[in-house]
Parts: sequence; structure tokens; C-alpha cells
Amino acid sequence: MPPKNPLEIPEVTNKVISYLDDKDLASCARVSKNWRDVILPRLWRVVRVGQRDLDWVGPRPDTMYRYSHLIRELTLSVALDGFNNHQYPNLRKLTIDFRDFNNHSNCYTYIHEYSGDAGSLDLEMFPLLVELNLMYVVVAPITWVTLAAHNHIKSLWLLNIEVKADEAPMLWKACGNLESLQMHSVIIQQKGKIQQDLDFHKLHTLHLVSVLEMHSTAQIDLILRCRGLEALEWYADDIWFDGRSTLIKQPLQNAHWPHICHLFIGSVIQDGDVASILRGIGSGLERLEISNCYVETQASQALGLHFSNLVTLNFSSCLSATSPAVRDALCNCPNLQLLVAGTVFAKDIAEGGPWACLQLQQLHVCFWIGESEQDLQSLIFERLSALVRLCNLTMSCPIERGNDGGVLEFRLDKGMGHLATLQQLSWICFEKEPFQDVLYMPQIGIEEVEWMVDNWRNLRKISGVLNSNRELEDQLRDVIKSHGIFVSARLYMDTLW
Repeated sequence: MPPKNPLEIPEVTNKVISYLDDKDLASCARVSKNWRDVILPRLWRVVRVGQRDLDWVGPRPDTMYRYSHLIRELTLSVALDGFNNHQYPNLRKLTIDFRDFNNHSNCYTYIHEYSGDAGSLDLEMFPLLVELNLMYVVVAPITWVTLAAHNHIKSLWLLNIEVKADEAPMLWKACGNLESLQMHSVIIQQKGKIQQDLDFHKLHTLHLVSVLEMHSTAQIDLILRCRGLEALEWYADDIWFDGRSTLIKQPLQNAHWPHICHLFIGSVIQDGDVASILRGIGSGLERLEISNCYVETQASQALGLHFSNLVTLNFSSCLSATSPAVRDALCNCPNLQLLVAGTVFAKDIAEGGPWACLQLQQLHVCFWIGESEQDLQSLIFERLSALVRLCNLTMSCPIERGNDGGVLEFRLDKGMGHLATLQQLSWICFEKEPFQDVLYMPQIGIEEVEWMVDNWRNLRKISGVLNSNRELEDQLRDVIKSHGIFVSARLYMDTLW
């Protein structure tokens, strides 16, 4: 019996075709029936159809009819009319995107600036559809009606979509069947709160990012009713938030959201509302990012409830965030791997005791040293030296902090030598804001740069301005480059000299 051709063994064929592009796959499919049977399902699994620069992209409707049973993911940027006459029995993901094929990649342009009319969406064509994405599309009202009637769709992503007031009730009814709902730059002409008889307990992922014409009270009402959330991202435009009103009127029960592990809030809401949300989350919160919020006494205390579980914490852009709150995060988060925070004062570091965040890999913070606290610089370097897993260290400078002191000085005579323990460090950044007073610029010298390249053997990149003297800055950069380390282009240098 002659040996079997290796290319007729399915495992070998699959390995070979994994390296081929669609054009080569189409050629190989014509070689033999065996190859065609293996290649066609792969070739037709993901299909994109539309127009780019007046040229048709992807297969024509008549060709798709023959292979529609093989398609699992379909992206369209043309009207559905030519695709409505047959079913896609195995389709799992459908994206209708009138931005993508016109090279409009910015997700935050004005709504409907580049929208197209997709026509009515008949979900009967997609009996196994699980994920639906509608982007820059004028959605026919009947679409929300059919969406509400099909409980097999578990994920809905709306980008640059407008929902009329009379369509909103049917949209929310459809959302009751979902497990994931993402809305970005969406207009919803919501009148009052969402219907009280609707239940959103199936939702485990909710993103509300710039949902316009939907009042803050309606947005927080929706969030409060999603008790099964695992991930919440909420960013609301300031137009609906006056910075004074309290949105959560009633105290939340403990573990109101027992399963949330990822939370991002970018809305201007009060300290008490932030505290209510943090207290209402169960003990599994691992990733937290809050910006534009007021983080004062109540929110800081509520934040402490999650210190033992947090893996990433970013509250650098919070309003009124205090130095003790940053200090407490350093001292009480044993599992923390990423911390992005604001300013912490040296006196608070001295009062806080040893740091617990020994798993930290990325740190972005500003250490502020008062005029009478210069002797505390060595203490801060000593604390930093314990972070032996640190890969990325960013020392930021505040925009305004007055003349009473300055930032931590990376100089050997200030205690920088303690940082020889940071053997994993690959990137250090001295971040500055544009037009900032040179008083706050690091004054690193040749000796310090040579120490860095000699002691941090994994160092691959240095960013930011190192010295206010332009001639010395050039010398420092030459030393860094001579050791094969990338140094970023000067930032804001022309405005500083």
C-alpha cells in the first residue's frame, strides 16, 4: 500500500493553511476536494463586506448565498437589502459598521456624521446569533422590536446610534435578555426613568459611555437595577451633572452588586455617591478606575474596604483626592500590581508605616517634598526599594503646587542609591505637564544617569526631561543612547527654554 500523502492528513493540512492568507487559501481550495472541504470552512468563517473608495470589498451577495452556512462572523458596511433573501444558520456575530470601510476610526465623532442606513434588520435570518454590533447606523424602529423578541442574542454594542423616545421602551425590553450591553456615543431620548417592570439581572457587563439626552437619574437607575454586574464602565458627560446633586437617594445594601470585579467611573459625581457605589460592591473588586469624581472622606473610607483585593487602582484624575488616600493604598494593598495616583506628601509617607504593595509592577505617582522635609527623601527611596517587582516607574509632577517644596529628586546624594534593588525596572518616566514652571523639573546629572544604566540592567527606556540645562540634557541623552537604551524625544522643551 503506497504511503499516504502528508498533505491529505487533516492535522498537517490545518497546520499548513494556518500560514496562508485568504488569496492563497482560495487557490489551494481548487487543488482537490479534500483540501476544499478543509479550507472552505476556514475561508468563510469570518467575512467582511462593504465598499472602500467606491470599490467593492468582500464576496458578492450571490456568492455568499452558496456559503452562508459556513459564516460565523459577518461585518457589513452596506444596506442589508442584498443579504435578506437567505439565512445564515450558523452565524454567531454580526457587525453593521458604516464607519469602518470609510476609514473613520474615531469612535467619538459627532453622532451620525458618517452614518448610513442599513435598512430593517430581520433577526429571523440569524437563528443562532449571539453578538450584535451596530455602529454609525440609522437603525429602523422595527429592529428594536425584533431584537426584543429574540432572547438568543446575549451581547449588544451600540456606537454612534440614535434611539427616539418612542423606540426607547422596546430597546430596554430587548436589553432584559442581554448579558453584555455597551453604549458609546449614543443618543437615547429617554423620558424619565426606564420602565419599572423590566428586569436586568442577566447583565454582567455594562458600558455607558457618553449616553446623551438620558438624564443622570435614569442612568444610575439602570445601573442600580443590574444586580448581577461583573464589569461596569460609566462615563457621563458633565451636562447632566452639576457636581452638587446626590444621585443615590437610598442607602444600598451590603453587596448590592456581589459580583463586580471591574469598575470604571468617569462621571462628575459627589463624594457620597462614590462611597455608596463602593460600599455596594462585594468583596471581589480587583480593578478600579475612578476619574472626575469627588473622592473625599466618605469615598476614601469606602475605598479602603477593597484594599485587600485590588490588583489595579487608578484614581489620579479624581477631584479632591487626598494625599492620605494615596498613602493608604501604598500601605494596605498586598495584591496591587498597578497604581496610578496623584500627589502624596512626604510627611504622609513618614506617618504611614511600611508599604504592603510588594507585588507592584507599575507605579505612577508624585511624591511631594516640603521645604522642611528634605530629610524624608531617603525614606521614600528606601520604601521604593522594597518594590522589587517594579517594571514601570513614572514620577509625575503636579501642575500647581506652589513654591513650598518640590518633587522627589532622583539624585544619589538624596538616597537614590537605595533603588539598586529594582532589577526588573525596564522603563522610568519623568512626566511633566506643558508650560509647567521649571522649578519642578528633575535635576538629574551625569553621575545619576551612569548609575541607572549600570544598576538597572533591564532598563530599556527613559522618558521625559531630565535636566533644565539644555546642554547637560543633551549629554545625558548621549550617555543613555550609548548603552542601547531608548530615550524619548524631548517633551515641551521648546516651551521651557
